[in-house]
Amino acid sequence: METARLLLEAGVQRVLLGTAAVESPDFVRRALAELGPEAVVVSVDARGGRVALRGWKEESEVDALELGAELAFEA
Repeated sequence: METARLLLEAGVQRVLLGTAAVESPDFVRRALAELGPEAVVVSVDARGGRVALRGWKEESEVDALELGAELAFEA
């Protein structure tokens, strides 16, 4: 969270969260609540309907559409 705050204070308009959406959903919720949805972008990369992690290096068992719907509801 501190890195995200520092980036925003330095002038970055938005921080991007990807793998964290699967591995740390509480962190994503906290970032949205503390930094605001206008400052946080959640990237859901997918392959074969499943969320890809770590820059497309790993594939999770998480359904990409379900994750996207869940995140949209929370924002």
